[in-house]
Amino acid sequence: MEYPINMWKFAVMNYLGKFKVHRILLVFSLLFLCSFNSVAQQAARYFNSINTDNGLSHHKVNVIFQDSRGFMWFGTEDGLNRYDGKYFTKYSNDVSNKSSLSGNIITCITEDENQFLWISTAEGGISRYDYRQPAASQFKQFRHDERNKYSVPENRILNIQDDGRGHLWLATGRSYIVRFNKKTERFETPIAVGTRGISAMHLNRNGILVVAKVGGGLLKINTLTLSFEVAPQENFFGQYASIVQKRLPGTEITAFAMDNDDHIWMGCSNDSGLEVYDKRTKTFSSYRYDPLKEGSLTNNQVNYICVDGSGIVWVATNNGISEFNPLFQPFNKVYLPEQKSDEVVYDFYRDTADKLWIGTSDGLFIRDLRSGKFEHRKLSYKGTTLAVTKFFYDNDGTFYLGTDYSLFIYDRAKNRLSLLPNTEQDPLMSRITDSRIVSIVRDTIGSHPVLLVSPYGLYITYYDFVDKRWVSKLDPVKKIIKKFNLKDNLVRKLYKGNGGNIWVATAKYGLGDWDPNSSGKIRYQRENRDTALSLNEDDVFDVQEGTKDNLWVSTYGGGLKYYNSLTHRVVHISESSNLSEGIQTDRDGNIWMVCNGHMHKYDPFKSEYSCYEPPGPQRDSGLSGYIYKDADGQLYIGGTNYYVVFNPSSIGPINHSPNVYFTDFKIFDTSYNELLSGKEIELQYDQKYFSVEFSAPEYNGDNIQYAYMLEGMDKKWIKSGKRNYAVYANLPAGDYIFKVKAGNWQGDFGNNVTSIRITIPAPFWASSWFYTLVALSVIGLAIILYRYRITEILNRQEVRNRIAVDLHDNIGSTLSSISVYSQVAKIYQQQQNSYQLNKVLDTIGETASEMISEMGDIVWAINPKNDHMSSIYSRMDSYARPVCKAKDITFDLHCDPKVPFLKLEMNVRKNIYLIFKEAINNSLKYSGCKAIAVKLYLKDGNLILSIYDDGTGFDQSERSENDETSLSGNGLRNMKMRANEIAAQLKIFSTKNGMGTLIEVRYKIP
Repeated sequence: MEYPINMWKFAVMNYLGKFKVHRILLVFSLLFLCSFNSVAQQAARYFNSINTDNGLSHHKVNVIFQDSRGFMWFGTEDGLNRYDGKYFTKYSNDVSNKSSLSGNIITCITEDENQFLWISTAEGGISRYDYRQPAASQFKQFRHDERNKYSVPENRILNIQDDGRGHLWLATGRSYIVRFNKKTERFETPIAVGTRGISAMHLNRNGILVVAKVGGGLLKINTLTLSFEVAPQENFFGQYASIVQKRLPGTEITAFAMDNDDHIWMGCSNDSGLEVYDKRTKTFSSYRYDPLKEGSLTNNQVNYICVDGSGIVWVATNNGISEFNPLFQPFNKVYLPEQKSDEVVYDFYRDTADKLWIGTSDGLFIRDLRSGKFEHRKLSYKGTTLAVTKFFYDNDGTFYLGTDYSLFIYDRAKNRLSLLPNTEQDPLMSRITDSRIVSIVRDTIGSHPVLLVSPYGLYITYYDFVDKRWVSKLDPVKKIIKKFNLKDNLVRKLYKGNGGNIWVATAKYGLGDWDPNSSGKIRYQRENRDTALSLNEDDVFDVQEGTKDNLWVSTYGGGLKYYNSLTHRVVHISESSNLSEGIQTDRDGNIWMVCNGHMHKYDPFKSEYSCYEPPGPQRDSGLSGYIYKDADGQLYIGGTNYYVVFNPSSIGPINHSPNVYFTDFKIFDTSYNELLSGKEIELQYDQKYFSVEFSAPEYNGDNIQYAYMLEGMDKKWIKSGKRNYAVYANLPAGDYIFKVKAGNWQGDFGNNVTSIRITIPAPFWASSWFYTLVALSVIGLAIILYRYRITEILNRQEVRNRIAVDLHDNIGSTLSSISVYSQVAKIYQQQQNSYQLNKVLDTIGETASEMISEMGDIVWAINPKNDHMSSIYSRMDSYARPVCKAKDITFDLHCDPKVPFLKLEMNVRKNIYLIFKEAINNSLKYSGCKAIAVKLYLKDGNLILSIYDDGTGFDQSERSENDETSLSGNGLRNMKMRANEIAAQLKIFSTKNGMGTLIEVRYKIP
């Protein structure tokens, strides 16, 4: 969707709202006065591009905003994007979800004092975003509703201003200025005069809302008193527009911003790109899209310009975002004049005339640092094109060129090459093959001044100025390999220390310490995996002396080392990149090094390691080789077809410990983002799988690293690299603290820690009170079981005692009776009284039968199979019915259907049965009855046994304890005793009038 050009003035007005009016007018006046004589001197600025390939939801970006937490927000034609420097989070409208973004065409973004984001859209009204709410309800929509007179009058909202006093002011597409009360959520039109057709709007610090109308003129509204002033002739952009018109006729301003260096950035209409005015130099720089130029503006239609808190300039265009980072601006990338093939830059030398000599694979390039002009000198010797790989300016004024052919003396004024005397006769240096000179040092050997040279791959050679000849590995007399203890033919660098010794950096044999004037033998410091105080890599790339003659050593594969030349101990800088190349110190003692195509810095005083990415993605491997430092302290590093130069003192610091914010909390992959709004998260006992997402907004390169730990679970910090989430599963119950921190390089973390407490309660069955309850319950149960056991033992003992008593009383008395009757029988036998003898013998037989029956009763009673009343019923019937039938007595036994299912204790069962048996025996022997009726039934929770006979009966008052009983000693007394033993009621109803006898036993069922 395209908007009228004037609509893009919103960006200008938004920015100008931050400044007082008099300052704005001053800036415009300066621009106006300077526009006539300013020369368009192009300041080199490199723009990084962010587009849909990087994750942006749409190529057209309308607005850019940075919130109070540091996140960048990009409003596009297709949704809203949050960006933290690496990851995008996208938000868009879902017509089926009223808690989604209200529209997709984003026109403006602002933030209020409550950290709410307010987003205006061109087709969906406005939205409020609160990151502290659940993920599904972070947006609240405010759209036009015809049924609600307090709703927004239309859905096309082009700008939002927050007055800081509870109101938002909205610029609509076709209506008047609208004021929104954030508390009551009502929209109103306080000024319905002259505010239709709004082209721009801003709110200044005095509370004055300045509204620019389409076609010119201003409306100034006092947001406190609602008074207003119409200025039809005023044009806020009058002077400002005239400046741009003189540079670019027919263009208008579409975006405006002022950076931290007081540069004024202006987006221009008609695809005119960017204009940047430098107030200090009073010059303009123009930036356009150039498909053939690396780092150009990504598109010429500029929609918005935003300067974030760190000074980075973000430019919204119709084809993504262009980002300019002033932190990397001091890294000046200088391209060699266009060549037909790639030119590798090897070395630099700056002379006293401010000319920079550049050694390349295609000869020499000389740049006049005052004019910036280049001169290219192609060098050749005997028809062979030379690559200049090393410069050496001798103390006698001789200028040497190390090449891939040999070492030459070079006359810079005459552009003339010459060899050292007798070089042509040397078998090695007359022409080196498959090699190049990489290092040159002046020294003395055996009191002879010499030039030590390293032709890479050919050990070391030197030129003796006294003997005027070269000495190399091929010399049969000097035999320098053995003499100097040369162990590696790949010598990367010769470095002369302040103490006069020479440090030898080799590719395969570590670091050599050499004093050619003493023993002459090189001593090596090599890789030793058995100790951390030695080199852990034999490939030494570069050496640079630090304080107290100690060394900084870069290794290709082992990173940066600090070597103590006295103790010969090595300290490894753990944060350093493994692939370290050339190193150099600056005036502040910092170490600069080439690593992985980038520039790295180590501050040994703060132990801080930083990575700087010089402008632009590299189409080749980036920077490489060694670093040259000139007399002014500037550093030079080569690449392919270009070099980078910078002054270390002008390089700003990198934030080594950025703030980290929690962005989501998930339980079983379901977002519970709202839990992050507090200082503590309390989970359920079964929510043991959760993840925490976090982010550190940082835009100075792709070097953010994270480390986190769950205190109470993790023993140490977990370095997650660029991964911005942590996952935990099956955690035991307890109190934890999740901590996270970020650094701008691997292993380099500060003390800026973000944390939140997480509590997982124990399930009730794992809590201390439950354990206590269970323990008490077990103890109680044990006591109950113990007491039950003791009671059972006592009950069994009581049963045994009763059985013993019964056996003693019944069987003992019965046997005693039998014994007495036996003696009587003997007497009757001696008297030959057969009648009495037979009578006694019958009595003995009956008594024995009764004893057998009683023994059976005891065995039956103690058998647990007979616990149910059905067993008693069967035994009653099997006992009484035969004996009654034998005496021709009618026997009737009636049982309630519920009675057989009763289960009684052994003692109860036995006594009820014996009472029944005693009653039957008495009826048979003494009542003279013709019928006996027995009933077993339940009534009111009682078991009732009723025994009735129709015999003669008896007078209970005449009965006493001496009444006649059965031979076994059982009678009415025994029945009462047995009833009392089981706590039953025994009632006997009988008279002598021939009405019979009724015996009733009533037992309360427990």
